[in-house]
Amino acid sequence: MNSVRIALGACAVTLLGFLASCQSDTQVAPPVAAVDPVRAQLMETCGPSLDEKIGRAIDVLASRGFSHEAAVNFGSAIEIHNGCSNEYGDRMNPNPGWPAYLDAKNLPRNSRVAGLFDAINYDIKTGEKYDYTNPAAVARKIPSCYKGGEPYKHCKPIFHPQMAATYKMGPMVNGEAEQIGGPRACRLTADYKRFCAMETSLDGCWSYARGDVIMLPGRKTGSEALLMLARAKRTTSSQPAKVQQASLSEKPQKARASAPKKHDDYCKDDIGFDQILNRKK
Repeated sequence: MNSVRIALGACAVTLLGFLASCQSDTQVAPPVAAVDPVRAQLMETCGPSLDEKIGRAIDVLASRGFSHEAAVNFGSAIEIHNGCSNEYGDRMNPNPGWPAYLDAKNLPRNSRVAGLFDAINYDIKTGEKYDYTNPAAVARKIPSCYKGGEPYKHCKPIFHPQMAATYKMGPMVNGEAEQIGGPRACRLTADYKRFCAMETSLDGCWSYARGDVIMLPGRKTGSEALLMLARAKRTTSSQPAKVQQASLSEKPQKARASAPKKHDDYCKDDIGFDQILNRKK
């Protein structure tokens, strides 16, 4: 009986040793992190597919005689409008392929065009908002009067290139609230048309003030900044937004100018035309 117990004990020890050995040799896989759907969608949006879209737009601009700087600025505008970069220089894709494709084109240079297209939101003849998810289509619609970088000389706008007729408040990100322009631009008043024909209107009509970007304390940077904005937009996209009145200040075949419509709102003078136009009160 004792011998049986000893034998069983030996078997038990042997079995326990085998199990312990198997357990030590088996590598347990770490838990799989949950996929962030916002990050995944943004990475897909800002990846090779966007490079391909911008590349097609560059081909259109090149065929229409636009400069290297115009194409650079246009490509950057596409990234911004698609949530892939921002005015701080943050990029979801730190090494996009389209700049190298553009360099190989050897387009003519024109530094005056730098810092123009990223501010253009609306068709100056029809008032319609450009759809920057289709860059090639926008590249076909951009008026030829932008080519030389002096739109105040060559363009005859009916609608404001930047300013919407109505705005809604976007999500709060890093303590900043974004204003999102509506589907139509505001219609230019006579004063605005005079102003947009002046060289000084590059800040206020055709573009905006360019200067050093102020970094807010504690502001997220890099891809995290873009992810924060994308998450905030997703959270608020299903909520009804309050619409407020704006208070901001060619196609290869000619775009037809639209007649005034009941829903067209004229741009408000929020920049002081009496002083700008040297008008006596």
